Amino acid sequence: MRTAFMQPLHERPWHFFNCTRYGLEQWFREFEAERVRVSENFAPNHSVSWLASECEQALRANVSDEAAERFRETPAGELVDLWRDPSLRGTPLWTDFEKLPQSVQEVGAAGFEFLGRKPAVGRVNVNG
Repeated sequence: MRTAFMQPLHERPWHFFNCTRYGLEQWFREFEAERVRVSENFAPNHSVSWLASECEQALRANVSDEAAERFRETPAGELVDLWRDPSLRGTPLWTDFEKLPQSVQEVGAAGFEFLGRKPAVGRVNVNG
């Protein structure tokens, strides 16, 4: 069994879960595990490269060629710095991603926000 962890959205609409090692062990807790590991096709280089490819393509298609090229030409260390130092995040390299439509952001999003309300039990809608 292999499962996605840090992967962009794929196989729409059937990509429901990205799973940690601990989630996988929990799902299969009734089995005797022989091995739980990162396989060659799931090593971190795949995650980083795949996400970078998706990001470049999204910027090119939805923001501009200039934004896509700015991303392509950025050294990895500069991206690391943007993550570690929030004071650097006012640059187009960071803010261009906020210009992407929600449907495009969903492909490589770090997470999702859900706001909802559970309907009241037995509540009658008097307006029809």
